Amino acid sequence: LVRLGRIPLQQIPAARPEAVYGSQGELRGLEVFKMFEDSLGGIWVSLTKGKNRVARWDVHGVLRMFPATNGPVEQLVSAFAEDHAGDIWLGLYGNGVVRYRNGAFTQFGARDGIPAGFVSSLYVDDAGRLWIGSSYGGLGRVDSPAAEHPTVRIYDASRGLTSDEVTSITSDQWGRIYAGTGRGIDRLDPATDRVIHYTTNDGLANDTPRRSWRDRHGWLWFGTTKG
Repeated sequence: LVRLGRIPLQQIPAARPEAVYGSQGELRGLEVFKMFEDSLGGIWVSLTKGKNRVARWDVHGVLRMFPATNGPVEQLVSAFAEDHAGDIWLGLYGNGVVRYRNGAFTQFGARDGIPAGFVSSLYVDDAGRLWIGSSYGGLGRVDSPAAEHPTVRIYDASRGLTSDEVTSITSDQWGRIYAGTGRGIDRLDPATDRVIHYTTNDGLANDTPRRSWRDRHGWLWFGTTKG
């Protein structure tokens, strides 16, 4: 794990790191799988290689390694998100999600309504809803992620989506959700549940958008293995 200073993008190749984590201590030998910045400036890191761990770096330069986030066997954390209450959500590579609140982790799985399969993506929209994308369980919608026992609504191939595989999630400035799937992009209007489908025929580079993003101007970006 390498931290650079505030430098222009073009200077990164020649920049010297301000700090390197992992050459010793608890990170030694582990590989970084996912990273996420929370609203306090902390950096969450999912780590793997032989064992799965989660760490958080804070703005004071302290790197904290959590002994466990889920159990009984620690699953690899495959996605992060922060809800409007400031709680951190972790998606699991096996199945389920974990909420970090007040220093404690709470796990939710299939019996809590979390869609089946590994969690490929987590997304909190402007209305504060948490969206959960899974590898073969479709798209989960949590309207009140701060609830003690959140309820999950599922969208899948039997409920409007074109595929049960959701690979990425974003939204536009009108609150419509764009779910990248194994068969293109499904645009879901949460107010009506209407779904509009987009494929390579509409200009996608390929039919599996692995990354989706809305920039500060409202433009939507979809990253695929072909552009």
